Parts: sequence; C-alpha cells; structure tokens
Amino acid sequence: MNAEQSSHYRYWAFISYSSNVTVNGVTVNTYGIHNADGIDLATTDTAFIFNSTFDTGDDCVNFNAGTSAPGVTENRPINNVRVFNVLTKRGHGGVVFGSFTAGWIKNVLVEDSTFDGTDIGLRFKTGADRGGGSTLVTARDLTMNNIATDAILFDSNYPAGSGYAAASVPGVFQNITLLNLNVLKAKGYGIWIHGLSNMQHNHINMTNVAIANTKGASIDQFNTGVFTGVTFTSNTQSKVWTVSNTTGLTCVSCSPSYP
Repeated sequence: MNAEQSSHYRYWAFISYSSNVTVNGVTVNTYGIHNADGIDLATTDTAFIFNSTFDTGDDCVNFNAGTSAPGVTENRPINNVRVFNVLTKRGHGGVVFGSFTAGWIKNVLVEDSTFDGTDIGLRFKTGADRGGGSTLVTARDLTMNNIATDAILFDSNYPAGSGYAAASVPGVFQNITLLNLNVLKAKGYGIWIHGLSNMQHNHINMTNVAIANTKGASIDQFNTGVFTGVTFTSNTQSKVWTVSNTTGLTCVSCSPSYP
C-alpha cells in the first residue's frame, strides 16, 4: 500500500517499508472512528506485536502486502512476524491477513491471545483482483468469545479495489496451521473457508480446535487439509458441516464426524 492508498484510512499506527519492528504494551482505542485500524503492518520484515489491547473501528491488527497488479510487481512481502499476548475487543477482525495480499504475507506466528467481542476472530481476506496471499502461518493457543459473525474465516470474496489494475491471479491462502483454538461463542460460523473455482484455498490444517455455540462449518472451493480433533458443540443449526466443491479434506477424531 502506498501513501495514496493509506490516505483513505485512519490508524493508530501505520508501519510500512520497515524492519525489526517492536510494538509492546500499547492500548489502542479507535472504536467509533470509520476505517480506524489499530495497527496496520505493511511490507515489513521482522516484527513483534505483544502485550497489547485493541478496541477499534476497523481491523485490530492488520497485515498488508500491497494490492493488485502494482503490489505483485513490487513484490514486497510481509515476512517473519510474531503476535502474542494480545487482547482484541471490538473491531472488524482480531488478527487480519489482507485484503492487500499481493506481495504475500508469510512466516507469521499468532499465539496466546484472546479475541472477545470482535466481529471476526482470525480473519484471512483477499479477492479475485488482489494477487499473492498468505502462506506459512501458524495460529495457536487462541481463545475467541462473543464473536459477532464468524470465528475463523478464509475468504476470497473481498470487493475489488478501486483505481488499481487487477492482478493476473486471485489471492490464495495456503500452508496454514491452526492448533489449540477455543471458540466459546460466535453468531456466525465457527469455520468459514470460501475460495474461488480458479484459486482454491489449500493445505489448511487444524488440530485440537474446540468450537461451541456457532453455526458449524461452511467450506467451499477448498482442497487438501487435515482436521484432527475439531469438535463442534451446542450448535445453533442442525447441519454442522456444509461442504461443497472440496477435495482432499480428511477429518480425524472430529465431532460430529465428516463426511
């Protein structure tokens, strides 16, 4: 994202083209301000965000790697990021990958954090015009409660960006590991994975994920993943697994079982 793009948004902190960044012990309150992210980390190598609280008008912690054709050409990734001991309250997403994904968001660890009252907990968003994506991500030991919509979301249907030539390929999320997650309540789905027919999300693995008080799982245009010990309880609709256009999904010790 360049200066013109960032002028359309408000942030507590917008950090771009940087390296060796540390954000420690901050309390961010931008709730009620339109498009007001907490921290937007863009095109940066090596960053640590920890011991902090976010209550925001947009995404709480956001990763941005440039958008559409210009971002693909620039090819500047976000690389080597660790987020831990973070509390997110109100906001569109707790820890958010995208929707500016063109230069790739990779080698990210999110752990030991709580999302409470956030619109979406762990949010991966991209679009048909965005390019790039996110890879080599681990999220572990997270708690989500009172989520306003979906708890864990991978979505390729983010609206097209205005004023930028489209990338030649859509964004994609792949090589993602989620483990030891506890979803206590979400009004929407516990798991939402929706790719595109010409770019399916792939190689997303989940282990020991306990999901309560949600609509279950909605999965479309996805391939190749292993879900081990993914359990749904106190579901708010009778059909827990809604799966289409999906191949190579293996569930081990899941409850209810799939398929």
